[in-house]
Amino acid sequence: MNTVDRRRRLPPTTSFALKFDTQESDNDVEITNKPNASPLFIQLSPIPTAIGSSHLQSGQTIISCSVYAPRPSFTKTFESQAQVKITVHSTPFINITFESSIYSTLETSLNNLILLENYPKSNIDIFVNVLSLGDCSNIELLALIHNATNLAIVDSGIGIKNMPACGISKSGNCLVNCIHSKVFSQNDDETNEELLVLHSISGNLDDLQSAINDARSLRSEFANLCINI
Repeated sequence: MNTVDRRRRLPPTTSFALKFDTQESDNDVEITNKPNASPLFIQLSPIPTAIGSSHLQSGQTIISCSVYAPRPSFTKTFESQAQVKITVHSTPFINITFESSIYSTLETSLNNLILLENYPKSNIDIFVNVLSLGDCSNIELLALIHNATNLAIVDSGIGIKNMPACGISKSGNCLVNCIHSKVFSQNDDETNEELLVLHSISGNLDDLQSAINDARSLRSEFANLCINI
């Protein structure tokens, strides 16, 4: 005697499960710029509602950034250039104790990077979300936040000076944002390069050069990523 489980909708006995090919997104890229560093996973345009966005992961640390711009400014006074507004969020179980440094350094670097005069009486709203925090120092987290923001700005198509990247020294004492249009090569002249020191503890020139080299290397990878996607 055959028994039938009438509580379930059973498929025909000749049916089989569908199998789908797993394919990585074209916007997912892995970058490793340091021998002992965690690979840097990057995804561009993960948020379709934003004009530009990025998703960046290094180890267990995950940063998401989205850009909404240009938005009209409803202030009564005329503003000859856009105003950058930054909002930093983190999940409830993540405690970030240096938010003031995040806001101040982001504001400094973005005001230097974006061609604000191209967007009068406008706002450029940038949202940074720290989704997960791994075992990294404050300055390492700051560098990841800056690079997630840099990539989201590039993805948005907003007018900027040139390709940006944020580098950190091997000692972790110096943070530099680097802007240049050329792909970095050891033999190329870097006279047109703009360097913005965002954080420095020791003031050591070796730390500064180490951070610059890291920023140049990352900038080359970012440029290739944005060109190929």
